[in-house]
Amino acid sequence: MRRECCAASSRGRRERGRSCPWRRLPVRGLDVRGEDGIASGASLTERLLDTASPPTAIVCVSDAMAVGALDVLADRGLQPGRDVAVVGFDDSLVASVIRPGLTSVRQPLEQVAEKVVELLLEHLSGTRTRPAKVLLPPALVIRGSSAA
Repeated sequence: MRRECCAASSRGRRERGRSCPWRRLPVRGLDVRGEDGIASGASLTERLLDTASPPTAIVCVSDAMAVGALDVLADRGLQPGRDVAVVGFDDSLVASVIRPGLTSVRQPLEQVAEKVVELLLEHLSGTRTRPAKVLLPPALVIRGSSAA
């Protein structure tokens, strides 16, 4: 469910082939793609869980997809955080109110906006002539979906 890399992890899986580039983790059969949304998250989770070696963790590109994953886990009697960890992205309001609480990656949106304005003003004033490379670190907000 993560578009560019690891979507799920499976303990003990040793496969040759595609791997998560920054961690060298195998992802063959674990990288599934779909539209962003609850329904897509649910159908992709079903696909992952129906494999011969189902994942122990699922990382989604959005909290909406993660909600779909949580829904499928509940339907199958699996407990998020104990049976399968689920992580979303956005740290939306839903992540903090859904039970068991969705672990999610929070983006520093206020800092992003401040930096964009700062760089734009520098560009408009002529003090910045080269593009800037800025990395604002995200934060992992741990909740019940990844920790029993």
